[in-house]
Amino acid sequence: QTTGNTIISSSGSALENQEQNQLPAPALPLKSNIIQISPENNNNSPARRLVVNIYQQLQQQQHRMVREDDGDEEKKQEQHERSIDLLRHMTKGTQERSMFCNTDALWGYTRQKFFERAVLVDSSFEKLHPKQQEENENILLEEKSKRTLAWNRLCNVKKICSVGCGPGNDVVGVVAFLEQLREEHSDSSVTANQTCLLDSAVLMDWVMAEWDNIVNPLKSVLVPKYIRTMETCVADITDPLFQSNKNREAQGIILSENRRGNTLYHERRKTAQNTLDVSLNETESGTPSPHQESPFDLFLFSYILSEQRGLWHAFMKDLVHVAKQGALFYFSEPTPWQQHVLCKTFQNQPR
Repeated sequence: QTTGNTIISSSGSALENQEQNQLPAPALPLKSNIIQISPENNNNSPARRLVVNIYQQLQQQQHRMVREDDGDEEKKQEQHERSIDLLRHMTKGTQERSMFCNTDALWGYTRQKFFERAVLVDSSFEKLHPKQQEENENILLEEKSKRTLAWNRLCNVKKICSVGCGPGNDVVGVVAFLEQLREEHSDSSVTANQTCLLDSAVLMDWVMAEWDNIVNPLKSVLVPKYIRTMETCVADITDPLFQSNKNREAQGIILSENRRGNTLYHERRKTAQNTLDVSLNETESGTPSPHQESPFDLFLFSYILSEQRGLWHAFMKDLVHVAKQGALFYFSEPTPWQQHVLCKTFQNQPR
């Protein structure tokens, strides 16, 4: 299905498993346009160094915002303790909005997870590199074909959407991957003449207002050096994408087809929402007409399927319905059980 969507499935615990000499999670069943990846830990890659650099700049932004009378070690300890409780609830899927209202908990979460998960995105994508396929004789021909297709599409990604974005680590992982790719092809006209790596990045989360405490400082690091425009909006994957007031803003953003860097933020959202309203009024089902497609090249989901287990199906079905032909979907989970459910849900999808 060379014109269909491709799912890139990564075991989020793969890097930790290698360090602890544990066996990786069992493989997902081989289905059309679904690629399972066990990323490798490359401590010296340019992408990894860029993630370190971006994270350090983010930390500097944080230091400017904390009170001068707050001791650094005391602040770290407080962040750590609060983030542990938040992580425990997120693992169980019992998190509540009030838990995200404490900035120390969010910075503590970022301190523990940001670097690891950003590197995981890059490491997962690097496994699709043609050199990796040449060196691995155990990859089936059909699998190599799918990986080549996904790699070619990744190299041309310009618009990305991170759903359940948290502090924005997945977006940084994509930036690091594309920057390393640009360095590898610095003499090529394909990438050398591009100033920004990405035209646009949209970050969505059900508690986006709270995560903006981290994402806004991150935006000042990434825009405009790496990304031309970067936006945030509320999205709750426990509700359908369409016919849901909770996701009304996300609906307009996902279906926006005229995203230009010189267009004001609120004007673009208003235009997108008006387009959506007309579409929904013209259809009895409340879902967009078949000719409407989302402009995004890549959608990223990290750990969110497990955190919202059993509640994401309607949202994902709506999103897949409007994803353009050839769009990529990246999923990273600590264990593959929700990815199995995902694959079974969409195995007979025509797109």
